[in-house]
Amino acid sequence: MLVGFGGFSIILALVHNAIRKHVFHDEHNLDTTFDAGGNVSMSLTAVTVASQLFWPGDILHSATLTTKNGIAGPFWYAVGIMFNIFVFPILSVQFKTKAPGAKTYLQIIKARFGKRAHTVFCFFAIVTNLVITIGVLLAGKATIQSLTKDASDEFAVLIMAALFGSYSLIGGLGTTFYVSYFNACLVFILFIVFVVKILHNKDSEFATIGDTEKMFNSISCIHGPDDNFNNSYLTFRSWGAFMFGIIEIFVSSAVTYCDQASWQSRIAAKPVQGVWGFILAGFIWFSIPNVMATTTGMAYLAISSDNGSHFLDNSQIYEGLVTPLIAEKVLGSAGGILILTMGAMALMSTGSGEVMGLSSVIVYDIYQTYFRPFRDNLEPHHCVLCGRTRKGLEKSKPNCHLDRSELCCCEDSTKCTQCADDQPYACQTHGRFR
Repeated sequence: MLVGFGGFSIILALVHNAIRKHVFHDEHNLDTTFDAGGNVSMSLTAVTVASQLFWPGDILHSATLTTKNGIAGPFWYAVGIMFNIFVFPILSVQFKTKAPGAKTYLQIIKARFGKRAHTVFCFFAIVTNLVITIGVLLAGKATIQSLTKDASDEFAVLIMAALFGSYSLIGGLGTTFYVSYFNACLVFILFIVFVVKILHNKDSEFATIGDTEKMFNSISCIHGPDDNFNNSYLTFRSWGAFMFGIIEIFVSSAVTYCDQASWQSRIAAKPVQGVWGFILAGFIWFSIPNVMATTTGMAYLAISSDNGSHFLDNSQIYEGLVTPLIAEKVLGSAGGILILTMGAMALMSTGSGEVMGLSSVIVYDIYQTYFRPFRDNLEPHHCVLCGRTRKGLEKSKPNCHLDRSELCCCEDSTKCTQCADDQPYACQTHGRFR
């Protein structure tokens, strides 16, 4: 099934490339790979950002917060992350209006503070990207292994690598926008299935779920955490959940501002579309942990109260096994498939975003800046090919006494006979600069 999602992404990427090439006559170059042409609509931006914010941890560990802190857990968790999602457009609109040609936020740091600061922040950007990628891989591995029998670590990592590559290898950032539409639609359809089966199912085989009133009465009898108001699981006044939300503000700020993947989707949109796209993405994403965690977490508490004991111990709860357990109890084997499907959607969106973000940092801020710069602080009278002073312009340089060995000897491209007959620009001297 996971390989099938990868195949679907490849097919969609090929179709996207064909449409952009033969219908819109777009040129496929480096910039369009990383910014999708720079004219992405508000709806595409919103769906893509929401999909990239959807981590496997939102499926697994948000339900753990519900089990430990009640309905306040996922609420304050989502509020902490949404704080930075809503603040980010203020910075991004300044980014797009003051540096519309920049492809990474690190390029602005280099222009403003120089190469030393740029090198330091390149290191932080790469480390942030690697930390997020490792977190996504670990959460994805836990999801696959909790629902797949005898799945080794190597198998899980190879599957995720195939998903990431299929999502972004062929079509670049443009394809990820359109596949995100499919991901978001499928995820919300699966959410509706869970909500209906747990909260609106009169024929449920469990006595304490299937109806909101039965779940409320069952959970009201459970003695909740001491930090909660009246020791209730059904209150938003939870000191532990509130403090977790405060901590999440600082954690998500590093993920949001230091990760190039967050800026990547913003760079691909115009200022107005990008601002409203991010705000709309915040509301779209807010429903994901709240719906999933509240539904599965409350169902776990209700079933456990009827059983008289927890089905999972503390270590299993903290590993995020609440959601897979409830899915398989309510929907049987189909529940495990649905959770695995949502995990694949989260892995594809977030993983490919991190791949594109890290690739843009390597290409624009490392390779293009330090290893292969086109024109490294040259004066107007210098040749862009060799860097020497061009013949005939040496007198324009004050106090210049240059011998002939220090002057440019490159042939002018307008007089080059190879360039005149070289439509594909294969000339070894001037081809790569035309």
